[in-house]
Amino acid sequence: MSNANCDMETLGRVVTSFDSTKRRIVFEMGFRNLLYVTRKRLPRHLSYWIATRVDVKNKTLLAVDGKQIQLNVVQVCWVLGLPKGKKPLPKNCVDEALETYLYDKYNIAMGHDTSGIYRTTLINAVEAPLFKEEEFKQVFELLVMNILCSSSYHRVSKRQMHPVKVAADQPKKYDWCSLVLDELLHALRNFSHRFYAEGWAPCLGGCTYFLSDPPRSFRKLFKQKTDEAVDSPSMSQKVSSIQTAPKLPANQEESALTPGSGDHERKKEEAEKKKEEALANSTQPHVGETGNGAASVPVN
Repeated sequence: MSNANCDMETLGRVVTSFDSTKRRIVFEMGFRNLLYVTRKRLPRHLSYWIATRVDVKNKTLLAVDGKQIQLNVVQVCWVLGLPKGKKPLPKNCVDEALETYLYDKYNIAMGHDTSGIYRTTLINAVEAPLFKEEEFKQVFELLVMNILCSSSYHRVSKRQMHPVKVAADQPKKYDWCSLVLDELLHALRNFSHRFYAEGWAPCLGGCTYFLSDPPRSFRKLFKQKTDEAVDSPSMSQKVSSIQTAPKLPANQEESALTPGSGDHERKKEEAEKKKEEALANSTQPHVGETGNGAASVPVN
């Protein structure tokens, strides 16, 4: 495979170099979980294998045990920790002047009539000393989208530039998770056409990183469903009946809460009691003896 898909390792290395001011800005943007992706990586061969297990049409991931995992934006939020606000991100150009300014500033010609904003350019920009906080937010957003919504040629696409306007304007109110999932399915659709036609595909885009951690999604989904069940009226009545149940006596309650209690503990107590009784009997005078051990004389 020609490209390193979803290079989380690079993103982790970049955010590690941030000082306290840049970390505060990222935190306020709602991307605080990305500050902890240090040493996170997804090998290329594993990313390629995961891509072959996705049913794009039904939006499902086929696990090795045969289970079909339904893909949704909640999984993206759980694993990547991106903001999932109520507002959708713009799909069309919102501020043409801003997009033109950023493109002209960070555009680099690479020869052979190839130009664009490359990932290395964005990395150098966010690692440079902070100059304008608003522009840092915009460039950091471009870098995050370029990694999480990566294309096979690693350049910033026009679609990735459209949300740049809201990157510095309350980004937590927008749904970034849907963009990541949509871009992944778009990339996997092109990948599957080549893979199933030729048995091999040369490249892959999109973010398959969150697909590599389905158990975490299941654990959080189970916790969510459990919380919903506890909040239901029927479960609340059961909880109330348990809370109002009569208490056990103190000795029984202590025994019930003590680990290892039960028949084993009762048998142990009975054995101790028998031992004490046997010891007490051994200290009592036997029949035909006085208390001081002398032989008793029968009385006529």
